[in-house]
Amino acid sequence: MLPSIITKNHRPSLPIDPEHLPHFDVRLPVQLGLFWETLRYARLTTINHPRAVYYDIWLEAMTGGRFRVRKASGIVGRAPDIRKWNFDSLADATKYFTAKIQQKTNLERKSPRKYRIDIETR
Repeated sequence: MLPSIITKNHRPSLPIDPEHLPHFDVRLPVQLGLFWETLRYARLTTINHPRAVYYDIWLEAMTGGRFRVRKASGIVGRAPDIRKWNFDSLADATKYFTAKIQQKTNLERKSPRKYRIDIETR
């Protein structure tokens, strides 16, 4: 025997007939890319600075062809300065990522902070 549906009044209604129920197209949920995937990463530290200063930079990709370069920099033990730049193509994002590293590691730059690459992943 098929189970009965209980109404608000707790009175049994007519038995459920599976053939008369509406058909629903049940599909499993698709996990969308909610997180950025790191394609490249570099950690730069200062060469001759009285404090421990760092510059972390990531090249990241998300589903749908979106790319970004993200950086976190500052003095160790303090809140970092975080910035993000979004790009529509991997070529543009890679170009910006590489240019930032070259700019920071250039010993001829005017800034008193000179960086060296401690870690770089590809």
